[in-house]
Amino acid sequence: MNWSENRREVVLLVEDDAGDQELIRRGLEERCEFFELIILSDGDAAFHYLKMAGSGSEPEVYPPPSLIIVDLNLSKCDGREIIQFVRRQKGLKLTPIVVLTTSSMESDVCECYELGCNTFISKPDGVADFMDTIQQVGDYWLNIASVPFTCGAMNSHVSPN
Repeated sequence: MNWSENRREVVLLVEDDAGDQELIRRGLEERCEFFELIILSDGDAAFHYLKMAGSGSEPEVYPPPSLIIVDLNLSKCDGREIIQFVRRQKGLKLTPIVVLTTSSMESDVCECYELGCNTFISKPDGVADFMDTIQQVGDYWLNIASVPFTCGAMNSHVSPN
């Protein structure tokens, strides 16, 4: 997604475990530059943020995410509901969604892909493996993959050129 060093990538993390939040933050920072991490700890906060970001009415306060990382098992809602919500929002529907969860059940994997997630990852055991996985996710989605500029910045005032 590195079109321009002037463009700020926004990663929205929806995760209720404080320890996982910190590991994800550290892992992304080790591999990626030019991004802002917004951490939300429950589904209600995620729905509010995504509704505002999708509307584009206050992009300075609610910048549209370039990448969404979501846990499935959240308080106040389920990660599946967040995937569905994002895919129905005109300003967000193309935003890449990575599911990062403790589940490895095939039914969860299939359901999340059917709902529109782009990647499903079962949280690895052990801090080193977890960090390595997060670094690879960040490297791929923020440094390697190309996605439409409108995914996370359709209402941004920064041009991709």
